[in-house]
Amino acid sequence: HNKNLGPSRLGRDRIEKLNEIGFQWRLRPERIPWDDRFKALKRFKEEHGHCRVPITVPDLGKWAKYQRDQYSLFMRGKKAKINQEKIDRLLSIGFE
Repeated sequence: HNKNLGPSRLGRDRIEKLNEIGFQWRLRPERIPWDDRFKALKRFKEEHGHCRVPITVPDLGKWAKYQRDQYSLFMRGKKAKINQEKIDRLLSIGFE
C-alpha cells in the first residue's frame, strides 16, 4: 500500500495474472476509427433496412447520434468534427 500514491512496481507474475483475468490497463477504451464505425453502420443497415440506430445499441447508437449532431453543426456553419467527405459517405448509405 502506497499512501503517497507514488510509483508502484508490479512484478511480472502479478501483471500476467491481471492480464489473464482481463484487467483494463487504460481508463478510457481505445478510440475506434471512424471507418470502422462506418462499416458497422453499413452492417446495421443491411440487417435492419435503415440507419436509425437506437441510442440503446452499444457504441454504435452513441456514434450515430454524434454524427447527426456534428452534421447539424457543420450545416449551420459552426465548428464541427466532421467534414464533407464523411457527410457524403454517410448520405450515400441513407443516413439521416
